[in-house]
Amino acid sequence: MMKWMILTLVVFIVNAKCDHSEVVSGNPLIHVHPCIGSDHIVVSYEPGLAPEDENQYGVYITHNFRTQSRIQITLDAYANVTLNDKDYARVFKNDENYQIRFFKDHDDIGFRIVGIPFSKVPYITSLNINDHEFCSQPLHGYLDEYILGYKDHA
Repeated sequence: MMKWMILTLVVFIVNAKCDHSEVVSGNPLIHVHPCIGSDHIVVSYEPGLAPEDENQYGVYITHNFRTQSRIQITLDAYANVTLNDKDYARVFKNDENYQIRFFKDHDDIGFRIVGIPFSKVPYITSLNINDHEFCSQPLHGYLDEYILGYKDHA
């Protein structure tokens, strides 16, 4: 019995001295290729957000973007597009789509698509890089099962 108590005490002391600063907490991320046949485009979605924040996700594109490269994105719902890093590109909106224009060379890009709160998820319907379509077969509804909204009864 005494050995068990000493072992328990040692375990508690070791745990108390361990640095837990590298423990990561939060919701798990879901990663999806939103365009059939294109591994260069990845959507990253965090489920479990508040209902007003559920229809947003990150987009990451791996491609060698040169100065003056252009990405043209068409969505099926109104949204805001915000670059993760503004040091090499700018984003513009016109009536039908969004454009990202590079003013410096870069190997990839990340941006956030945020839909109107409590509305449908704005899915990519076309993604064109320098006049070449990278999303001719877009997936639709791949995040719908993770949208929970308000749940006030069961």
